[in-house]
Amino acid sequence: MKRCALLLLAAWALLPLQTAAWAGQSADFLRSVQDYEAGRYLQAAEGFSALAEGGLENADLYFDAGNAWLKAGKIGRAILWYERARRLNPAEPDLSFNLQYARKLVRDEQPQRQEPLYAVLLFWKDWLGLRAWAWGAAALSAAFWIFLGVRLAVGRPKSLKAPGAVLALALVFVLAAGYGYLRREAAPRGVILAEAAEVRSGTTEASSALFTLHEGVVVDVERERNGRVLVRYSRSKFGWLPKQDVGII
Repeated sequence: MKRCALLLLAAWALLPLQTAAWAGQSADFLRSVQDYEAGRYLQAAEGFSALAEGGLENADLYFDAGNAWLKAGKIGRAILWYERARRLNPAEPDLSFNLQYARKLVRDEQPQRQEPLYAVLLFWKDWLGLRAWAWGAAALSAAFWIFLGVRLAVGRPKSLKAPGAVLALALVFVLAAGYGYLRREAAPRGVILAEAAEVRSGTTEASSALFTLHEGVVVDVERERNGRVLVRYSRSKFGWLPKQDVGII
């Protein structure tokens, strides 16, 4: 739990500057760390998850939640939190290793996803997390205008190599961030949380059962209606599931 210790140290360092609510979160985090170290994995997983769902967006916290759920034997929830952590920090090797291990425990085979050509061309999109691409795009865009303004102010409008290089790098960050937001908003994915979830043809229990998915499978989530979500497992296999059986990444 090296990651836990680092996050806890940061929480303690910032504690005097935070509100009573943050102090409560620090205590909850410490309790979850203690539960994990004592082998109370379910309590630790619930504690880490509650902190994350309460608004703490942190890849290490998500990773710790995934580890605790995995130790607790809840493969679906482990993969959900690993995937959420990967969205913020896709280049973390320990995270990739644990996620691959968890995927091997899933009962159903995960269909191969065919990415569109523009996604293949943006092969560098997974080097950083979505937030990093977005902040980088904003910072580089601001730097471009500052460089350009300085060049024009000193009377050297023809010497624009530095601003041009910054602009080109900013466009790389904008493309990666734009793709990330588009993929997350237009094509959200979810993880099956129930041990066995019957996919039905409609939004009621009377609808025909089409097939069964087991926990840990990643599906595309297309829309929601009447407390159910339409999920797509593969190109030809799709149907409706209770909303609580799917965790949105």
